[in-house]
Amino acid sequence: MNLSDRFLGIMAETRPPGNDPHKVAEALRHFGAIPEEVLPFSDDLQNVEEYYSFKNANETDCKKKGEDFLFTYDVGHEWLWTSYPGKTRMLEILREYLQYSPVCVSVSAWSSDANDLYYSNFPNNHWVMCYGIEGDSLLIFDSYGQDKKKLHPDHQIMMAKRYFIGPSTRQEKLTWIEMMLNWIQEQINLLKKKI
Repeated sequence: MNLSDRFLGIMAETRPPGNDPHKVAEALRHFGAIPEEVLPFSDDLQNVEEYYSFKNANETDCKKKGEDFLFTYDVGHEWLWTSYPGKTRMLEILREYLQYSPVCVSVSAWSSDANDLYYSNFPNNHWVMCYGIEGDSLLIFDSYGQDKKKLHPDHQIMMAKRYFIGPSTRQEKLTWIEMMLNWIQEQINLLKKKI
């Protein structure tokens, strides 16, 4: 699925210079997502305010499509750590959770050595996706440059979060609610017959 970056940015109230990863994940969990073609990036968007608006789309229709997404999918997220756990523990945690999905991590963007390994020389200031580990180095994808990078083994990752998506349980809940309402209606009908 190619989902609209603009819609998620609007619903998460994103503005330069960025946003909180938790706030963005919560926006996805509460408001859903819509196809890119419904609210795409286009050349006629002249500034940040237009980008983070429903220009060229109907706001009500977009929000309805976001609800439809949540009727189909459940979205979740969980912090793996929020302060550097140390290199050994960090690698243990990532080796465990990378079996299930990519993990997003905070990094210090960007200083590299002669071997093109990116190291920490200032606080974490960027959010990227870790998709693997090579030796003691994290392999990451940076959406800004649409490129892959390899972190120095001593790069201190201050935060990590995993995301998950699965079939919605809302349909099951709705079916259960419908069954309860049907049962209640049957009981009312029986009482009416007795009266």
